[in-house]
Amino acid sequence: YRMNGEDEYKLPLRVWLLKRLNQAKYPDVVYWTDKERGVFRILWTKKGNPNWKQHFQIFEDWAKHRDNFRPDSPINYDQLKSNFRNLIKKSSDFEELETVNNQQTGNCKVFRVRSPEEVKQLKKQSALSKARSQSSDASGSMDCIEASPSPGLAQLHIQENELLPNDTSLLNVQQQQNDFSTSSLNASKFTPSNLFSVDDLTKFQLIVGYKKNEVINTTIDLKNGHRLYHGNRHEIDSIAKMAYKTLDQNFFDIPVTELPACHFEDKYVSRMLAEFGFGIIFFMDDTNKTVDAARFCPLHVFYHDTEGLELTNLERSKGEEVKFKPIFSYVDVIQALWNYNRADKSKKIPTFESSLMIGTRKNLISVELRPIVGDALSEALLPGSECLSTSNKDSVDLFFEFLKGS
Repeated sequence: YRMNGEDEYKLPLRVWLLKRLNQAKYPDVVYWTDKERGVFRILWTKKGNPNWKQHFQIFEDWAKHRDNFRPDSPINYDQLKSNFRNLIKKSSDFEELETVNNQQTGNCKVFRVRSPEEVKQLKKQSALSKARSQSSDASGSMDCIEASPSPGLAQLHIQENELLPNDTSLLNVQQQQNDFSTSSLNASKFTPSNLFSVDDLTKFQLIVGYKKNEVINTTIDLKNGHRLYHGNRHEIDSIAKMAYKTLDQNFFDIPVTELPACHFEDKYVSRMLAEFGFGIIFFMDDTNKTVDAARFCPLHVFYHDTEGLELTNLERSKGEEVKFKPIFSYVDVIQALWNYNRADKSKKIPTFESSLMIGTRKNLISVELRPIVGDALSEALLPGSECLSTSNKDSVDLFFEFLKGS
């Protein structure tokens, strides 16, 4: 699904929301109350109230924009609303001023858009606070974190494409994205560590769907590995220990996520789950910055290549041999994005995610892994970013050196 073509693909929430506020896309639902101060309201209607579907349209549109919408599945409106609320609350671009409960005018939430300067200062303070905390936890170690690097999204360049009326530079999103700057990178002003903490490279959003119905949406850390399984864990582990006698005990001690039973009682999905057993193990290869997977279940597991075009079967580990295969690579996606920006825009925009299909290519059971730093990297590498110049290969090398040296 593409909202207004590839030029508006996966915009940050700040840019996407300000464009719609300024265009009055959702009149009487999302609107300015004090445009000069950047204050706006969003009607926060409960499902079932009069006109609630109209009021929920913004939540649905945002999900579609981020490719988190399944048009052929029943719409979980409460989940769409919850996802939007969580995102805007944790975003440093917005400040929630108040919640208004009014039966006559309708319940609403009031937000203020922070200026780019406020956002940068806020992220800098957050980075310094986290750096001090991590330094303190190091118990006097000489290798403590410097005060300047920004964990998470700290120091991330906030696009000023849709600024408030009192901002000095008003830029156009489409023009900036289509006419990508070819100016050289000033390496003294930019290092990849300004985008995120290296500790976040191992953290991924795990999304599991049964026939495109989302059943799991959580964050996992692959630093020490993670296993997906289904069934009685004690029995499954006992069988695996007999089948894989050389399997290290660490494989049984890593964090796990159990695939739940199919709540809508689909016989095909249930049959797949019954055979999933010990399942799949994921590990982060810290040297190559890849996510490696090993399949233990008898079911076929297919995964997409970097460009998301070809499906490859993940070979099963049998007998004494455990076979790990890279299913995601930070370096490959960064290289693909650089190639996309530089010349070939006819292909789909490379994305930071890995998709797997369990049992069949028909998407009965799907598993997605999305690095939590993916949006930060995409915004830095796509056209319009001041962090990176795609005319300068050395600037991409900074990412490679940073990833390999972290």
